[in-house]
Amino acid sequence: MEQIKDWYRLCHHRIKKNILNHFMPAGYPTTIDKGYSQFAISSFFASFSGTSLMILSTHSLLLAVGVGSSTSAPAAAALNWVMKDGVGQLGGILFASNIGTGHSLLGSSFDSDPKRWRMISAIMLDISIFLEVLSPLFPAFFLPIASFANVLKNISFLTGSATCASIHQALSREGNLADVTAKVASQRIVASILGTLIGIPLSSYAEGHVPMIAAYFFILSASHQYFTYESLKSVTFDEINKQRMYLIMKFYFKEIKSFDSAMKCGVDSSNINPYSLAKQESFFPFQNPHDFHQWLKIGSELNVLCPKGVHEFWHLRHYCIGEQENYILNCCITQKDNNKFKVDTVWLTFLEDAKAEDIIRGYFHAYTLRKLAKTKSYDNAKYSYNLNHILISESHSTMNKQIGDFNFAVKKAGWKISSKGNLTHLVSGYQLQIERCANKNNLVRKSNV
Repeated sequence: MEQIKDWYRLCHHRIKKNILNHFMPAGYPTTIDKGYSQFAISSFFASFSGTSLMILSTHSLLLAVGVGSSTSAPAAAALNWVMKDGVGQLGGILFASNIGTGHSLLGSSFDSDPKRWRMISAIMLDISIFLEVLSPLFPAFFLPIASFANVLKNISFLTGSATCASIHQALSREGNLADVTAKVASQRIVASILGTLIGIPLSSYAEGHVPMIAAYFFILSASHQYFTYESLKSVTFDEINKQRMYLIMKFYFKEIKSFDSAMKCGVDSSNINPYSLAKQESFFPFQNPHDFHQWLKIGSELNVLCPKGVHEFWHLRHYCIGEQENYILNCCITQKDNNKFKVDTVWLTFLEDAKAEDIIRGYFHAYTLRKLAKTKSYDNAKYSYNLNHILISESHSTMNKQIGDFNFAVKKAGWKISSKGNLTHLVSGYQLQIERCANKNNLVRKSNV
């Protein structure tokens, strides 16, 4: 009996070792992020479902193009197939050409919010497959339907590929990005093989019956989307983008008791660390994860930032904010009632030489300004002309009292904020350049990020 147990333990150890060697990064689990296991499991089932879907869509396309039909012309079917592939690849090239270009937000958005784009990739893939599943119902329109579906599919593949580097980097911990990437690919190959083994009998059983294929599609698509979402929930980033900055500041201001003095007790950094915030992040497409987009405008042009002209710029810089700050901030306010006011819009533009500390100070000042306005009341008749400047000056003083504790809490939580490169996702639009001319008058220039 003991020999059987020993043999079982030996077999179990060897099988486990071989599986780890082939499908897990070297040194697992100490060399990867603690969310890797959940990511690998969920990603496996997402790939399994996605491959089964693609088998169903390929079967539907073959039916739509006329394969197996006695009346179809093989040459025409082959030409249609090649043309839809060509159109799809062309669409993918045009999409890829906009990634990282100066006039496009795609490049920076991919880097700052890879989870959202990965979800968009999964949704676009399922939409393209759904169109292909429906193509047998409209055989006369095979080429436009299949071409459009193929464009979406190529964009989906490109979008998914563009986000892989950021996601895999977040999962690696000891400079083993290549190993993590290779093992994720190995896991997906196995998932694709199993998905193919399931997809083939499903498509054969349906026998070209579109409603049945559509039913299979909805089941597999739901599985694909669910496991994709679950896999991304387990990925943790330690660099701050706009959503994470919003969540950190929201929690911080919820914790502080007063605007009048700096906190002495500090903030519990465990509540704002990357792992805690990863659970609160929203990355579902078409849903705004924070309200910055409603009131905070980053990198506005000078005529928008200071509509009253250069004199307003100098007043803000010299008297409201201070020359030591590497950002300019302005706001638009509206009166609510009983001398209470609301900050509708805050414009925040950084100088070209702004460092990581300046970026955090600018965002913190903007958030403080909006929160402070809710607690203050002013005589409208007395301050109607320059109330926004008064609020900016007062909130700057408040920010100076709080920023030290805020920075300490953020660093203690494990966020990377030491260099500007870690915060590039927070800067967009125009940046200002201030030069001193020979006549000692400052000259303001603008440049695009």
